Amino acid sequence: MNEIIYILNSQKYSDIYYCFCMASTAAALGNNVTIFFCSSSLSIFIKEEELYWDEIIEENKISPKIKNEENILLGHASFEELVESSRELKVNFLYCSMLEKKYPMDRFYKNLEIKPANLGNIFSPKKKDSKIIFI
Repeated sequence: MNEIIYILNSQKYSDIYYCFCMASTAAALGNNVTIFFCSSSLSIFIKEEELYWDEIIEENKISPKIKNEENILLGHASFEELVESSRELKVNFLYCSMLEKKYPMDRFYKNLEIKPANLGNIFSPKKKDSKIIFI
């Protein structure tokens, strides 16, 4: 089984959406997958009941919420569906431990389990065969 680690450093809807597309696809194909949130990419998950759309960067003057609705109308998965399928496919969710003071939370969006970790875990010699994709 391959290990793939996506380092998500973007707040753009298209980047976040596609990261979850790649992660869920890779997990469905039997890979061990981790999404490591750094910078402010974690902020979309700080509300327990709903996604915090205001924290996603608007692209091409289209709000992320509208873009998500457009994807649904086109027959694509919604962002919420991608998050849920990633959870069901056992994608690991980690966030940079340097963010613990910025987001001192125990609970994230719909009880999504997101654990603190540091870059040493990502780049340790034990992970030398892992594929790391920076977004």
